[in-house]
Amino acid sequence: HGVGYLLRSAGKTVSLNDTQFSSLLGRVVEARSHSAWEATDDVVGKAINDAVGQAIQGAFDFWYRAKPSVGAGLAPALLRDLFSRIAVAPAGALLGGLVILASNLNSLFLVDNGWTRENLLPAFDWTGGEDRARAAWEGYLWNPRLARELFAALMVRFLETAAHYEKLTKH
Repeated sequence: HGVGYLLRSAGKTVSLNDTQFSSLLGRVVEARSHSAWEATDDVVGKAINDAVGQAIQGAFDFWYRAKPSVGAGLAPALLRDLFSRIAVAPAGALLGGLVILASNLNSLFLVDNGWTRENLLPAFDWTGGEDRARAAWEGYLWNPRLARELFAALMVRFLETAAHYEKLTKH
């Protein structure tokens, strides 16, 4: 967990031109990509204390410092690739990172609508895996922001979530 914490802290201060930061983020994700996620009643709490969750929060702190603008696309490419890897990971893998991605859903959607529709929104679908859907919804509901177009894109999955309400916990 120490490396994740260091990367989270570094995301607030490292130079925006530092490619080593993105490389280290990728290495943490790679190292943890086969680690199982143990079930918990506090998905968000677990994610913010998970090495991958902390590393991805550091990536978002780094990304927000670059002041991404609406419609500009998800950049730099190293972060886009890292976020893609987390968003489409197999069931049970990298869920701490998915919670953090989902908590930033609105920003991701506004900056790169196409990437978000293709990579992140499918994680909210309960038929694609209950663990992934629960992680995505818990993360999103921890920090709910909703643009009109995002709501339209999420509506069917949102309505399906009503049938799974009892699986959601605090958030």
